[in-house]
Amino acid sequence: MILRLILVFSFLLHGCTFERKEQNSITLNIDQEIVTLDPRIESDLVSNQIYNLLYRSLVKIDSKGNLENETLQSFQLSRDKKTYRFKLKKTFFSDGSLLTAKDFENSWKKVLSPEFPSHEAYLLFSIKGAKQAKLQQGSIEEVHIKSIDDFTLEVRLEKEDPHFLEKLASPIFSPVKPGVFNGPYILKSWKLRDHLVLTKNPYFYDQKNVSIHQIKIYFMQNSSALQLFLNQEVDLIGFPFSALPLSSLSKIDEKYTAITKKIFGAKLLSFNHDGLFKDKLMRKALSYTINRKEIVQKITQTTEGYDLDFFKSTELLEKYHPEKIRNTLDLLPSPQDPITLLYHDEEVNHLIAQQLKEGWEKLLPIKVKLQKMELSQLRERLKKKDYDVCLISWIGEYFCIEDFLERLSDKNHFKNDTGWESNIYQSSLASKDYTKAISIINEEEPIVFLHQYTFKMYHQPNLQNIEISPNGIVYLENVTKRSP
Repeated sequence: MILRLILVFSFLLHGCTFERKEQNSITLNIDQEIVTLDPRIESDLVSNQIYNLLYRSLVKIDSKGNLENETLQSFQLSRDKKTYRFKLKKTFFSDGSLLTAKDFENSWKKVLSPEFPSHEAYLLFSIKGAKQAKLQQGSIEEVHIKSIDDFTLEVRLEKEDPHFLEKLASPIFSPVKPGVFNGPYILKSWKLRDHLVLTKNPYFYDQKNVSIHQIKIYFMQNSSALQLFLNQEVDLIGFPFSALPLSSLSKIDEKYTAITKKIFGAKLLSFNHDGLFKDKLMRKALSYTINRKEIVQKITQTTEGYDLDFFKSTELLEKYHPEKIRNTLDLLPSPQDPITLLYHDEEVNHLIAQQLKEGWEKLLPIKVKLQKMELSQLRERLKKKDYDVCLISWIGEYFCIEDFLERLSDKNHFKNDTGWESNIYQSSLASKDYTKAISIINEEEPIVFLHQYTFKMYHQPNLQNIEISPNGIVYLENVTKRSP
């Protein structure tokens, strides 16, 4: 009792109002502030967890990687495989109003407005007229997204896209209307830098299978959340919701069994090719002096992840060869100013950045300056090409290596922050010779992969049915909770 009073008092001091959890609710902590509840604007591992609870698109990707209908009843595909006609289920928004094809049309076209700030707009570019509208080379009226009637939506593509249905599972394709939601939960309260409370949506089409009535999400320091978890006041903790203090993992492992799952995503380094890293030798020098196995085992503290399953290659393990660089040190440029390594302000990122700095300064004739920042600031610097090297994350939208390879297809791609492009690489993508494309990346190293993402979470023993999709969504709406 004394410990609990001390904990509550400490959160009041830190501005976070912590409440005791209820039997039919779950409580978790997020160490990243949610800046918007519009799934068309933001896209990161943490925000996507919230969007999945508040919204439903046409389809979703289940824990086994299979497509599952959500608001979609059925669809027809034309003979040329370029026109989709979607039939919607009869579903409702949280205010009881009917969800119609026009809601999807309006939401998707809003993303394509040139002034709309979306990081994932490129996912719609296979739709006829979409890219032109976003880049102000065409009008919204020319975008082929059409509501035929309340329950029929027609979409015409520029060309066949075998991954189009998988892309529709992305939060950016959610139907958005101000103040209402169509997912399993609705917003009850939201206080910036404090908490977010979601309650069960009585109008959700599958609400009878949602057993948890309330989800309380707090924004606390990880050490504070860990103590609450050990005191059984928080139900779920760990990545992707919050990065645990690495020094505490042995303590947790003594009492709890971790849930681990590899997802279709990776941590990597992006090089700015407009400056020093236009020199391939410089990029290779940094790559060959990265001990990826040590990063995974000592920092991320998982026993797997340095081989990229989606590249079907363990080549990353073989890339730590500082001796290959020693013979070419005289050929490397010697910058007078330190190289700046940017990264998102998280403990794991900071530790990775520190190890990179130590290794590079020990083995190469360079100095490295570390600079941490908020995610929005980081994205702005990347967009402006105002950086040297940046530690970033890529999460797959569909489960084919083509997803990652296409991001480097040209220097103007929305996800290509490097400024690198190659005619030979473009030709290999056009001919679908992905083996050659991978070999070009391994040779040119416009980006450098560090490790594949592995989720590692802990939960209280009375939580069951925690499912994770290959694209990193934790399906909290499927969770059940036994009585203590």
